[in-house]
Amino acid sequence: MTDMVGDVRRRTTSGVRSVIVLNLASLPLSFATNILLGRVSADALGYYGAVYVLVGTYFTFGVFGGSMVLTRVVPAMARRDRVSFVLSYVALVLVFYAALVIVIPFTAAGPLYRWLGQLGVPSPSLAAWILLATVPMGFASYFLYATLRSASAALTEKTVVAGFFVAAAVGVLLWRERLAADPAGYVWSAALWIYVSAAAVGVCLVARTEESRAAAPLRWFLPAGFWSAVSYTSLSNVVNFVYRTLTPSMVLVWLDIPTLGRFHAALRYVALLEFVPAAVASVLAPSVSQLTAAGFRAQGFGQLAAAVRTTQLLTTPAVLGLILFSGDAMAVFGPQFREHGQILAVVALSALAGPTVLCGAGVAAAVGAFRGYLAASLAYVVLAVSLTVGLVPLLGVRGAALAVTAGAFVRQSAILLVLRRLGLPQIPRVAASWLCSLGSLVLAWWLAPSRLLASVLWLGCMAAFVIAGGVTYEELRVITRRLAGRE
Repeated sequence: MTDMVGDVRRRTTSGVRSVIVLNLASLPLSFATNILLGRVSADALGYYGAVYVLVGTYFTFGVFGGSMVLTRVVPAMARRDRVSFVLSYVALVLVFYAALVIVIPFTAAGPLYRWLGQLGVPSPSLAAWILLATVPMGFASYFLYATLRSASAALTEKTVVAGFFVAAAVGVLLWRERLAADPAGYVWSAALWIYVSAAAVGVCLVARTEESRAAAPLRWFLPAGFWSAVSYTSLSNVVNFVYRTLTPSMVLVWLDIPTLGRFHAALRYVALLEFVPAAVASVLAPSVSQLTAAGFRAQGFGQLAAAVRTTQLLTTPAVLGLILFSGDAMAVFGPQFREHGQILAVVALSALAGPTVLCGAGVAAAVGAFRGYLAASLAYVVLAVSLTVGLVPLLGVRGAALAVTAGAFVRQSAILLVLRRLGLPQIPRVAASWLCSLGSLVLAWWLAPSRLLASVLWLGCMAAFVIAGGVTYEELRVITRRLAGRE
């Protein structure tokens, strides 16, 4: 037992460290992409956000579960069967994709073209090719994560980040007039080549794995339990769509592209704060799946609790800073964004749910807690959709920010409820981070602080979080040593 748990813990720590390093290397590129496009126009940044809306929508409804399915079934599968399984899975997805491409233009051409027009896609055929390229890219990264090759999986994903940075830099430095005149055409055309490049990188990395070298003769292979995992994790994808994509989509439908650009700018900070929880989650879920398959579920939940405590500790100071310095943070995208700082102040709170949502949802699938997760997810979806539909038309982009944050809190609570019933220990730090951050939001709205006063308020809120969250010197020392690779 000790050797098994210790080995998985070491591989998890190493994988998290590798993914964090890659994320840190790509973060400046990602942020620079948003800044470059935002300084050209809010439209350019809005169409960049629209690319992720399209891809996110397709992966919600077109891939039959995706990453969680591989996380659940691959660790318990014989290594020689893994390539046959993932290729069979991809074949299913491509058959369904072909059916969509053939049927939808004949049955729902009007709504399809109107929606693509709102996204700014130059042509339906371009959208079809982009989505086709995302399939091998996505499944390559899923497979690499499921086999605990986190660095290779992250490299596949970061190819997209690097590609958009290059496209934005070239557009601003060499083809600025073209980008300003036709931002939709430029961004969407670049997206096709970027996703094709990422797919090529992912396939090459999968081909170099031990699973590929030791694979049995290829055959049609879907393991027992595949379809049950697909049915539940498909719902999880719908939940993730509501969590990440629904509100930006509704901003586009009810408002306009410039407003989406401003909202997208605020959400970039949330994405920035989620990079550490996302890195931990990508490695943690397959690790807990392996421990559960070997009969060590309690040890897996111990790893989850430690991961949430650590990532909450890393996330909360940044959230407090974004709330108290929201105007300055939004002005990074251009001086015209400064007046929309309140959007960021509200939406930044949603990042506090990231550690639980990202780590907890993957672990719920890894331990097969589908029924409880299904019930909690349905309740969340109903409430989140109601919030979005009710608040965006009434309050505009501020309503969208409120819907995102309220929805994130509800989803976090639902996941904690499910996992607590399965044996997850209590994590008081989660509540401490929300209370201290809500307090900072009230102070920011009430006082409209100067930078000096905001700094003082940040120190005071941080002191309150350290005390209420039970942060200790020993914990900080251990985290530092692990990130440095000394443990």
